[in-house]
Amino acid sequence: MSPRTRPVRESGRTNRYLRRLLYLGAIAQVSARRRGEAGEDWLWKIINSKKPKQAAIALANRMARTAYALMKNKTESCARVLPVRRRSSAGDVAGCQESVSALRQLLHLDH
Repeated sequence: MSPRTRPVRESGRTNRYLRRLLYLGAIAQVSARRRGEAGEDWLWKIINSKKPKQAAIALANRMARTAYALMKNKTESCARVLPVRRRSSAGDVAGCQESVSALRQLLHLDH
């Protein structure tokens, strides 16, 4: 079989829905950051050195690795983000905890 007719092989453990959600979230973040002010963080450096879709894939991979590490170690963490709207610190913590629990439910980690 020639390489052109060979089907693409994916791991049997991939979740296409989750992979798509990570990519869509990353492309939205990259788009928003490109319209905003310049920064000095990791994402800004990637955006300036790669095409937007490549930057989004890099961010999605980083989010997936971070989520896996948090779930593996059974820890919770809230990354420092640039707020779209100003909220109280208590609202930020509650929102983070809701996000972590929603991700755990999506991945069927809460038994």
